[in-house]
Amino acid sequence: MPGEGYTSRVLLDGDDRIVLIGIGKMAQACLEAAELLKVDGHRPTVIDPRVIRPLDKLLVERAARAALVVTAEDGLAHGGAGQFIRSAIEDYCASVGLDRPYFSVRGLETQYIAQAIRLSFWRGQGLMARASQRPTSSNYVLAQGSEVRMLKLEQNFAQ
Repeated sequence: MPGEGYTSRVLLDGDDRIVLIGIGKMAQACLEAAELLKVDGHRPTVIDPRVIRPLDKLLVERAARAALVVTAEDGLAHGGAGQFIRSAIEDYCASVGLDRPYFSVRGLETQYIAQAIRLSFWRGQGLMARASQRPTSSNYVLAQGSEVRMLKLEQNFAQ
């Protein structure tokens, strides 16, 4: 049918308080990040949207109920798929009167990118799941840029 795309795939079904949306090859990194979050007692949901436009309505509705939504992509973060997904979720929340979730849009910084082997480039950009020292606190995951920036989950996300 015109105007309809694939439906998204739920790769890990959690309690929907934390939703990780892995775009393309970053779906695997989101699954790895979810394993780190599970160590801390969280039950994240991981979704592979499969298609960005048109965006799956069920993905938007499910993520709109979350406290935290993290999108991860191997493309540019600014103006990329993650920002499009964020806008769609925020628009939906406004239309139905829901509070917007906290968002973290992860991707490459806007810069000239010399030719490189993809996996080593992702590592250099910090687009791999990893924990700081030991995964004992709610510090985790999808690092971005040359330094590892940890996303500290606030206690209200854990409740």
